[in-house]
Amino acid sequence: VMAGEWVSGIFDRVHLERDSGGRYISAWVIDFKTDEVGSDAALQEKLDGYAPQIALYRTAIMKLTGLAAEKVKCSLLFTRLERLIGM
Repeated sequence: VMAGEWVSGIFDRVHLERDSGGRYISAWVIDFKTDEVGSDAALQEKLDGYAPQIALYRTAIMKLTGLAAEKVKCSLLFTRLERLIGM
């Protein structure tokens, strides 16, 4: 439950790093996208469109792990472009 509303979803991939005591110290959320993107402008439009989803993923990981926002890295992997883009 986030902001009083039920949220559900599936992370494509999450890498969690722990310290020697087992506490989370960082996370990397990678979301795979198969979109056809033909130009830089189209790519930027896709990035803008996915920004709310990625923000939600970051918030969910923060809530699940107790990590601060700066410890949660998020990226989109555009499979057709073979490009990994940080968000």
